[in-house]
Amino acid sequence: MQLIKPTALAAAALAVATLAGCSAAKTDDAKPSSSPSATSTAAPVVKKDVTCKNGTAKVTDDSAELTVQGDCENLEITASNSLVTVTGAVQHVSIAGAINSVHAKSIGSVTIPAGSNGNVVKAGNTPAVDDKGEQNEVTAG
Repeated sequence: MQLIKPTALAAAALAVATLAGCSAAKTDDAKPSSSPSATSTAAPVVKKDVTCKNGTAKVTDDSAELTVQGDCENLEITASNSLVTVTGAVQHVSIAGAINSVHAKSIGSVTIPAGSNGNVVKAGNTPAVDDKGEQNEVTAG
């Protein structure tokens, strides 16, 4: 009878122990596609004029580009993600929404309540500001 050397036996045991935790893994044979799998259809941006009626222009359209022609006593924004341009002066701007951008020739005062965040207001002057929201910016320039 032939004796197996202890070194060969230890090597065989080590190989069995090492390979015991291995299993065949399935490989992904799918090829990447050069064409898109889905198309994106973003809604077109609404662009329109807002009229100043009885001294107040009201902005209620989300994700829109809006223009107020001339001077207006009050600008009330109850929208989000909109760009509002006033070609004249505004006595008071109030913003109840988020991520709006307002540009005006001049603004007397700006009010932003709590919960209305990330708005940017730019005027040709430095308006009085009552800002209870977060990350809002009111600048002259």
